[in-house]
Amino acid sequence: MLATGDNARAASVSGISVPKIRLAVLTISGGLAGLAGLLYAGRLQAAKYTLGETDLMTVIAAVIVGGTLLNGGKGSIVGALVGSLMMGMLNNGLILMGLSVSDQMIVRGLIILTAVAVSLRDKSR
Repeated sequence: MLATGDNARAASVSGISVPKIRLAVLTISGGLAGLAGLLYAGRLQAAKYTLGETDLMTVIAAVIVGGTLLNGGKGSIVGALVGSLMMGMLNNGLILMGLSVSDQMIVRGLIILTAVAVSLRDKSR
């Protein structure tokens, strides 16, 4: 999967079936997204098309805080897990502080900007 995403032509020349890998990855991703949607709807006992709208910013922030660069860097599962735990603790803290949803999104956006600025600063050195 890493080879097909990094350089599809080189992966194809080395004998990897790029279309089959891509189809398998998209199928697995779609299936897991559907399962996550079912679990999310079951947890909230409701289903609307706007469910999870604010979670996207949290997920992006967790991945960036976990060490993945936005401009094509490689991430790790451990880094994403640590980032998600940190963002989960931050979200709980923001809720306990009594901030509104829009204020929470502003704080998450500031965290993303800070993490991107730090990653760009480290890359330039």
